Amino acid sequence: MPIVPIEKLTDLSRQALEAAGAASEAARSTARFLVAAEAAGLSSHGVSRIPRYCAQLRNQRTVGDAQPRVIREKGGACLVDAGSGLAFPACELAVAEVLNRARKYGVAFAGVTNSNHFGVAAMHLHPIAEAGMVGLAFGNSPAAMPPWGGKTPIFGTNPIAAMFPCRNADPLAIDVSLSEVARGKIMIAAKEGKPIPLGWALDKEGNPTMDAAAALAGVLPVGSRARGSDGGSGGQRPRRAAPGGAPRGSREWSLDHVRPASDMLRPRDHTTLASAAPCSRVDIATLCSRA
Repeated sequence: MPIVPIEKLTDLSRQALEAAGAASEAARSTARFLVAAEAAGLSSHGVSRIPRYCAQLRNQRTVGDAQPRVIREKGGACLVDAGSGLAFPACELAVAEVLNRARKYGVAFAGVTNSNHFGVAAMHLHPIAEAGMVGLAFGNSPAAMPPWGGKTPIFGTNPIAAMFPCRNADPLAIDVSLSEVARGKIMIAAKEGKPIPLGWALDKEGNPTMDAAAALAGVLPVGSRARGSDGGSGGQRPRRAAPGGAPRGSREWSLDHVRPASDMLRPRDHTTLASAAPCSRVDIATLCSRA
């Protein structure tokens, strides 16, 4: 398999997004985040997303020249309108806003509305942790999971992420999802014609399947449901937790294994939330966006 330098892959990604109609700065921001995810081994949220982003730009589901802006604000809270554009510029604006407001008010919250898929939630929190604050990110998503025992999707995967700065150490990053696995991983398997592990998804009849195409036509199970767990619909499955969630991090934990943190992070219409605050005051910084 050919090896593409990160700089070249970033430039190719930017060019593809611009050719599909994205403004230069929006394309650059989006390419940077997607390639960072790819370099971290998170292909489900990496450059595999570019064809879909480009298709949405071409059919105008995503507005290529949208300019994110703060449309409401009061004290430590504000609302950012992404203008139905690519999510990453709006998320960067939200993070900048909460950092400034947290320094003034001790804690801050921001929402991002009229947005789109925002990639790896935890990656947006690096500036917050680097500023010595705790960052939280929440995202809502379309219905993808059925309730326990059902086959009609009702719940979204609704990612949650957090990043905590550590004294004399890399920050601790946590990324949580309600589903058994990211849908993007199934999309990649289907594209490559490969089977998926049993337990990742259910077909349209609600049965566990190893066929990626059948899985895409079906639903995602909540937690470990497809493996026969009786955890119910309230369970959450931690996807990634890593001290040093930044590129230089050391190790990562999940429910059942330990591996390098570099596997996680390395060199619409619903409102999303973001906030930030200095750790010394036990405050919280949060960022959310719609998938």
